[in-house]
Amino acid sequence: MNTLRYAQWYQELGIYCKLYCVENSPLHHEVQKTAVPFQLIPRNKKYFAYAKAKALSSILKQDEVDILIFSDNRDFSLLSITKAFFHRSLVLVYYQAMLLGVKKTSPIHTWRFSQLNKWVTLLPFLKDQVIEKTKVPAEKIEVIPLGTPFPQANTTAKEQLQSELKLDPSKKWVVVVGRLDRQKGQLDAIEALAEMHREFGLHLGLALIGEPTKNEGDTYFDEMKKSVEANQLSEYVVFCGHQTNPTRFFPAFEQVWVPSWNETYGTVTIEGMASEVPTLGARSAGTEALINNTDALFQPRNPESLAAVSFSVYLLEAKRKSIVDKQQVAFRTRYSKEASLNQWISFLQDLKREK
Repeated sequence: MNTLRYAQWYQELGIYCKLYCVENSPLHHEVQKTAVPFQLIPRNKKYFAYAKAKALSSILKQDEVDILIFSDNRDFSLLSITKAFFHRSLVLVYYQAMLLGVKKTSPIHTWRFSQLNKWVTLLPFLKDQVIEKTKVPAEKIEVIPLGTPFPQANTTAKEQLQSELKLDPSKKWVVVVGRLDRQKGQLDAIEALAEMHREFGLHLGLALIGEPTKNEGDTYFDEMKKSVEANQLSEYVVFCGHQTNPTRFFPAFEQVWVPSWNETYGTVTIEGMASEVPTLGARSAGTEALINNTDALFQPRNPESLAAVSFSVYLLEAKRKSIVDKQQVAFRTRYSKEASLNQWISFLQDLKREK
């Protein structure tokens, strides 16, 4: 869906962009709701798609496409063959949005990657990972964060937002947003809340916005509920379920917690940073890179560390204000829609000049 968002943004700026998508894919269903031009292509085999590569090259030449950006690694085989054998002038750009797993330094991986003009990734730590796990030259790798629009001004009163989530207005609340999944760290958040009650005497409430991952059972959900009961937090932890626009509720909270320990690039983190609510995150992967502020980071999978950092931020107004100010500056200059588009436009102009 980020692919579609960027296509729409390019259109807003008068830049021609056409989407190529698989029939009946989620992207196909969504692009039909927009004015973005698109063309359906068959799902390619992951390997040795020579016939489809030749057909695709004909489509791209007919459409006069000179720069092709893709983000699905299943397309590496098709597109590397397309460029190497059928469309040498095509400028090929891979946009990496996920962590790399194992090393990809085999001859076939290296050949495919050699067909790229540029490899774009989201954050500096991901660039370092590409250099470590592939043979892609550092000078081919660009860092362009994924942009997020400025949040719309929320004129709804704090009490009304809390009422919509069924939160007790006599308490102060923090929030964790995301599907209920072990790696998202909600259980750590519950244990951290218990620590704050027990050790610091700070009786905050915790709202959990999200629902269990489909088709994965309720084991983790049940474990969280048992922790709530064991720590006598029934009046202080509310499972709010799925919310269509969870970030509109941020003004209802004292803090946003991001306890996930393996997040590549959390949109919730960025939207928290754009708000006037201090966003605290685990010192891990993309969360650490985005927040980039020791005052707002805690050790991953460590409820005691989360509790200590949260208590400090809650207690010290100057620290809270400093965190919010720094996060809003970071959002505007690096992670906003406008900042990302400015980088992309400059990047695309450079590619055009190099052709």
